[in-house]
Amino acid sequence: MILQSDFDIGFEIEGIALESNYYNIKKVAEKYGLLFLTGDTSIKEDENIIELSYSEYNGIEYEEKIIPFELNMKPFGVSPKSLIKTYEYFKELYYEGLITNDTCSLHLHIKLKNNKLNSKKSFNHAAMMLAYLYETGEYKKLLAFNNQKMSHAFWANEKDMEEQYNKLKNNFMNNNFIDCSRNIKRGIFYAHPQGTLEWRGPRKLLDLNTIAFCNNKSIDEENRLYKFVKYIFSVIPLLQNAYNNSNKNINKNSLYMNLYNYNK
Repeated sequence: MILQSDFDIGFEIEGIALESNYYNIKKVAEKYGLLFLTGDTSIKEDENIIELSYSEYNGIEYEEKIIPFELNMKPFGVSPKSLIKTYEYFKELYYEGLITNDTCSLHLHIKLKNNKLNSKKSFNHAAMMLAYLYETGEYKKLLAFNNQKMSHAFWANEKDMEEQYNKLKNNFMNNNFIDCSRNIKRGIFYAHPQGTLEWRGPRKLLDLNTIAFCNNKSIDEENRLYKFVKYIFSVIPLLQNAYNNSNKNINKNSLYMNLYNYNK
């Protein structure tokens, strides 16, 4: 039996910051296990962040540099303690002025701890998880948080997920082969060639950062962040069901069942 503690998860966090906040955000990320930090040309500034970058002192207007970036965090095991640690991490990013908008998302990468990255076994498992979520429709439980849509028409949608599923199904059913090609657009869930299931839907992490925009700490925002962390961790029980074949209503000839038996 696979337990929730058998999973590893890692985060990619896309965000924007004023230069005065950027280096403190980097220090927070290093404290919690920064793997690497990059610029991100897909992130676009909006009117709110541009307005925030202007300030005035003694009648002179200053413009502060705006920095878009992506934080890539080391993977860690799933546990109640790691859920709290993730909440503390997000809360510190909030305190240091991290801002997100509709061009920013939070990607989760999920795999079993004992699966090595870039291995055939890890990719086969990623394909099995994708097939399970698609065939059961369980992924639909994760399409919204707090009455807000957790998807994106271009970067994280159901159609592209379906296309990868169909490609995997065609290759496996006809050729007994799992195709891990990178030459396919990523959907809301994506079997990544490195051997993780990537969840690309979560967003709006700190679209309304009250500290950055209003210099005002909000208990309501901290409570929302805690609920957001519980929401993203809620994917783990669904994937646990995939490994344990807990859903007895699945067609025995489905891609998921074929991969489940193939991966035994």
